Amino acid sequence: MDAKIISGVLYASALFFNASLFIPQAWRIFKERRAEDADLFTFGGFNLIQLLGFIDGIYSQDYALIIGQAISFIACGLVTVQLIFYKIKGNKFIHGEKS
Repeated sequence: MDAKIISGVLYASALFFNASLFIPQAWRIFKERRAEDADLFTFGGFNLIQLLGFIDGIYSQDYALIIGQAISFIACGLVTVQLIFYKIKGNKFIHGEKS
C-alpha cells in the first residue's frame, strides 16, 4: 500500500475521532439543559480552526480533509449552538430579572 494512501486514511480517521470527541459534550449539555461548565470561547475557537481547515482542504483539493473538517465542524457547531442557547436562556436579564 502506498504511504500517501495510508497517511490519508490515518488522517481521515483522526478527523473522525476528533468529531466524535464533541458528541459526549453535546449530549451532556442537551441532557442537563445547561451550559455553565462549558466555555463558549473555547468551542468558538475550535469552530474557527475547523472552518479554516475546511477552507484549506478546498484550496488543496484534499477531500479527506474537507470531509473530516466538515464533520468536526458540524459536531463542534452542535455544542456551540447549544452553549449559545443555554447561556442566553440562563441570562437573568433576558428572563426579566435585573441584577
